[in-house]
Amino acid sequence: MLNKCFLNTYRAPIMHTYFGRALFASRFGHQISNEQLFCTETNKFSNRSQKGLFHGVTHHGALKTCFSEKKTKVTKRPNYNYKRLYSDILQMYIRLPITTTALKNIVKKGCLDNYILLTKEKKMNSKMGMFLRNLMLQKMKNPNFIVPYIPFQATPGNSRRRRAKYMTNLPSVYIPLHVKQNEDLSRYHLKTPDQMTREDMAELEVLFKDPETNRNLDKEWKKKQPYYQNIRAQMIELQPKRHEAIRKYWEINKKNKKARSWILEMAQDSEEFPEWILEEDYVHFRTAIPEIDEYLAEELKSKQSLNPDSKRTKIGDIRLRIGNKDLDFNAYDQIKAKKEDIGKLKKEYKG
Repeated sequence: MLNKCFLNTYRAPIMHTYFGRALFASRFGHQISNEQLFCTETNKFSNRSQKGLFHGVTHHGALKTCFSEKKTKVTKRPNYNYKRLYSDILQMYIRLPITTTALKNIVKKGCLDNYILLTKEKKMNSKMGMFLRNLMLQKMKNPNFIVPYIPFQATPGNSRRRRAKYMTNLPSVYIPLHVKQNEDLSRYHLKTPDQMTREDMAELEVLFKDPETNRNLDKEWKKKQPYYQNIRAQMIELQPKRHEAIRKYWEINKKNKKARSWILEMAQDSEEFPEWILEEDYVHFRTAIPEIDEYLAEELKSKQSLNPDSKRTKIGDIRLRIGNKDLDFNAYDQIKAKKEDIGKLKKEYKG
């Protein structure tokens, strides 16, 4: 969700954006959820066509030819206007964006109600039209049916004071529409004592006595959840298979230094989540596969035996060990000898 300070600071530019218009367009209901409900699933039709009655007319590409017969790509947009039409069934005026083709069809059918009820869904191609059809059918079945607020009908003044008031009441956390509709979010709300159950009151008393127990309560609540228990059972089943896969790749690539270091690094990075979920039943891959530590220890020993501990007194002094004999030589002496040979050859060539 956008920060409140950011929106308050940049009020004017945001009003010209799609999000800003959706945010401040209506004082009834949550306008952003309406924008999501009355939007297209494909790019073939515009969102505005779903909010009004366009009768299948949409924007399309065309080629514009100038005097020199040069063609340029142009988007042709539908000819629509906002019209206020009366519905006899709903007994109210409805203001909608309507194209000229839709208006001609309304005139042919006789009224708005006939057009919405008798036109096929594919030809009408409007979510707002289907929404109005459902309302009309309910009203025809039950005359006492109270028509709810129809989205995008309220057009209050867009004053600075009203915008500032709306911004102060914005929720601090954005919750997607499908989460609001499908999940119970009451456990995240702050409840008054009269709304709490006995278990909630007991937990609150414990929290007041010792605030540090809050972490333990969170852990216990997490362990009780069926989703957590299901994941934990799956992770326990997969743990030996995971270790077997690491062992397999280690055996194939253990002699390649670059590949084995990459395998160990990736395996170590993937240990965090199993450790957090399994807790007591968690087993590290190095303890499950002792061959890794054994192989690395053997390699270290072999390196130490090939390179015995010997202090280098000068840069260029190298100590070689061939069998049981020690050979000392200085790299600088070798370089000097080569230079002298090159000098002799140059003199002979000039002479």
